[in-house]
Amino acid sequence: MGTINKFKSSLLTVKLFSILFILSLLSSCEEDLPGIGSIEDQTPPTASFTFSQLEPTNYLEVTFSNASISSTDYLWDFGDGTSSVEKEPVHIYTADGSYTVKLTSSDKLNVGSIKEMVILLTAPAPIASFTFVADTADDKIITFKSTSSFATSYTWDFGDGNTGTGDSTINTYAVDSTYMVTLIASNANGLMDTATRTVEIGQAQGVVVSITNPSFDDEPVKDDNRTVWRNTMLEADATATLGIGSMVVQMTTTERTGTWAGKLPTAENSSKPRRCLYQAITVNPNRSYTITGWVRNKASAVGSTLTFEIYDAPFNTAATIGNAANILRSEVFNASTGHDTNSWTSASITFNSGSSTEIVLFITNDHTLTATDSESFLDDFSIVEM
Repeated sequence: MGTINKFKSSLLTVKLFSILFILSLLSSCEEDLPGIGSIEDQTPPTASFTFSQLEPTNYLEVTFSNASISSTDYLWDFGDGTSSVEKEPVHIYTADGSYTVKLTSSDKLNVGSIKEMVILLTAPAPIASFTFVADTADDKIITFKSTSSFATSYTWDFGDGNTGTGDSTINTYAVDSTYMVTLIASNANGLMDTATRTVEIGQAQGVVVSITNPSFDDEPVKDDNRTVWRNTMLEADATATLGIGSMVVQMTTTERTGTWAGKLPTAENSSKPRRCLYQAITVNPNRSYTITGWVRNKASAVGSTLTFEIYDAPFNTAATIGNAANILRSEVFNASTGHDTNSWTSASITFNSGSSTEIVLFITNDHTLTATDSESFLDDFSIVEM
């Protein structure tokens, strides 16, 4: 009888230990599993991202947009020896090249996912252009200056057998004639562009045409930088006839180059939004010119519109504004032309001066807009004869 009781007792002990062992296994499994209904329980992390470059002039600055799901922590490897733990970092590379960017996304359970992408950063293709001016004492001595964008080297063919290099150079012509001058502008990646213009030696060169204070930086005081970009008599007449209170362009530090740029506000951020840029420019009659400026909106796709107009003579009355009889050329820049964006974009207007010896560049915007951040910025104007 004692032997049977001992056997029953031993069997009970074995069963009890088995039950405890199974319970401990179940308990350890529950601790390793995510909580019921948690994000990690439903979907494991998936790393994903896209990238965009700021603008052509700052093409090495890259914004990374994180599209990962079910993730709480992020580790970026930018492929240049640097990293970041920000969710959506902005990274500035130091050189052109191909970079393998890796994003590791993980959750609180340390479950991770990796996404790699190769990005290629190269300088934009050059846009060749140049100006030239004759020496006042000897019109056979011509100074050439490149106004090209995104170029690092310059090769000149002066059309008389002579050549030159550099962004600014001088050529002395031996014979009065008409010459075709060619500039090849290139960058470090071997991309190039060509510009060709006619130079007449020994014939009347006319006046040297230029934009005054083209980058709003020529004068030391902020508000003085808009002096040549306004007409106080026109402003006074507009106030009297239209009751708008002010037409003078505003100054801003949202510049493309230098320190200042012009700004045209809207009803969203100004009680006197109707403003303009006005500059009288001396030209040669019966010549074709192209005026180029750089424009940018504070925000993208807000419906902003800029209008460039060339008037045949200076004017002081608001009644002249928009009068087709006085306008040599008008161009509108908006979403359809690729200018409703917060990146600096060039905007050009080409015209023939006709009988005019002085024209007016007049720029306005859709000042009635109430969309947030709908004001426009302008900078770096130039004029070239075609």
